[in-house]
Formats: sequence, structure tokens, C-alpha cells
Amino acid sequence: MAIYATKTNTDQQIEGVIPIPVPANGQLKWTVPAQGSTPNEPRLSWEVVFVRHIYLSSPTRNFNREDGTRAKDGLYSLLDYLDPEATRAFLKITHETYRQAVGDQFGKIVLGFFGDEPDYSSSIPWTPKLLEEFQARKGYDLKPYIPSFFYGRGMEPNEETRRARADYYDVWSAIFQNRFFGEQAAWCKKYNVEYLVHLNHEETMIALERSEGDYFRDNREVQVPGIDNLSQLVPRAIHTPDGTWNVNNNFPKLASSAAHLFGRPRTRPCAANFRLARSGSPSGTLNGAPEEVPMKRSLIALAVCHCGRRCCTPNGPGNRSPCPP
Repeated sequence: MAIYATKTNTDQQIEGVIPIPVPANGQLKWTVPAQGSTPNEPRLSWEVVFVRHIYLSSPTRNFNREDGTRAKDGLYSLLDYLDPEATRAFLKITHETYRQAVGDQFGKIVLGFFGDEPDYSSSIPWTPKLLEEFQARKGYDLKPYIPSFFYGRGMEPNEETRRARADYYDVWSAIFQNRFFGEQAAWCKKYNVEYLVHLNHEETMIALERSEGDYFRDNREVQVPGIDNLSQLVPRAIHTPDGTWNVNNNFPKLASSAAHLFGRPRTRPCAANFRLARSGSPSGTLNGAPEEVPMKRSLIALAVCHCGRRCCTPNGPGNRSPCPP
């Protein structure tokens, strides 16, 4: 997809990057420049990097793995979030199966579908048609700027490169909104159910932007905006000074603000944290049921109004959590 060469000095700092055209026949012939190769010049190391596209799941995928584990990593591919045909296939396999099984009670007993952390934490967002989309939306070719996505050691991007990166984020996040979140929200609206989803890293905005794009853009059509990581709402976290922005106690306002902006009557937190509080938190994240009360008070104060539970999830082979229905 892209090839580039970097020259690195003896302090392991990148001094320059040279884009190399991708040969049409797939065979690269490239001669290293003479810089740094004579006794009168500083010694430089050259590295040629080949960039290719592979499918990677978000690292939160820990169900239905071929290796039988519950690991959270990007080993197995899930689907291309930026391809509407992939989203429609997901709807057909999953949502349509439930709709047919439930019959005329669909929308009465089964009220909606929950999405949990679809994101790009393990990879750089891409889809095979992104170059075509980028050209159509921005009017120039993204390919010469792709190498800048991968180098960073001592190499400060210039204004032109920064603009290309910003345009890239604008394009892929707009595709993410429409072809993943929008497709599911439209299907749910068609069949009179609701789409509830929470993204990843709502509590750390910079990480959220890198892996999700724009919180409000993603939730533009979602019927029930959500949030997670409620362990930051327990009293000891709320009253702990933190100058690194790793603790952000106001992030539930993202969900309530999205609901306010887009006319949604409800917001909802991911209920796993309530389950942990209720069950005594074997992971040590929470200290037990008493902390559930201030968590709920914080959520209500921040206008997150629909608190549910995710109950009886497996803790291991043959085990289920003690959380009651």
C-alpha cells in the first residue's frame, strides 16, 4: 500500500523520510543514497518500510475465539467497521436471527441491542476504499502521506502533513459514523427497537479520539448513547487529584450531552461495573456493593438516567457471577 525509507543517525533519531513509489509489478529496486557512506559524513542507518493492510479486531473482542480463551487482543479479525456491506452482514447474521426467533414480541420483550466498545485501539483505521473516499471528500491523494502515520521518533510533522492527518481522521470517522453506527441505528429504528452502544476510552478523550474518532459524531443516530468505566466515579477516585487526566469524573456528561443534542430520552452506563460492585469485585476495581450508591448518585447528577445491569456473565468454566437478576 505504501513504501518509504527512513534515515537514522547514531542517536537513533530520524533525520529524514523518503517516500518510495509502489512498483506496479510488485518488485522493488531502490538504491540507498550516498549520504553517510563516506568517512567525511556522519554515519546514517537506512530502513525501508513496507505498509500493508490487514484486518484486525478491536482488542476488546474476547468471545467466540478459535483458541478458546477469553483474551482481549487483536489476534482474530472481526469485521471491517468502515464497510457498510460488512455491517449489513453482521445485522443479517445477528439481529435478523433474533428478530425471527422472537417473532411478534420483537420490540415488546426484546427492546434493543447493545454494542460494547467497537474501536481501533489495536490498529490504524483503514478500509480498502478509503483512498477513493478520501480523494472524493478532500480533493487530493492521501497515499503520499501514509508513511507519516508510522514514523515519529524525533520526526516532527510539518504543517502539510498535520493537515493530511487531520483530514484522514475526519474522513474515516465520518465513514465510521455512517456505515457502522448509522447502519445499526437505522435497522433498529426500522423494527421499533433501540440501539445502545458505548464506545471505548470515554474517560480519556485523547485515547477516544484516536480509537473512535468523534464521540458525538458516532452517536448522532444512536438511540441510547452510553458510557463505561464507572470505577472512576467511586468516592476515592473522585477525590483523588490527578494531573495526568487519567482520572476524569465528568465523562458521563458525554452521554447526557449527546442525548440532549440529538433528542434522545435516555442514556445508559455499561452495567458490568454494577455487577462487579454487587459481586464484591474479584478484580479489585471496586470495593463492593456500598460503592454502587455513590456511583449511581454521580450518574444521576450527570444526567445519565437509565441504569441497568448486565447479570450472570461467566467468570470461568462452569462459574457464573452472583449478581441477582
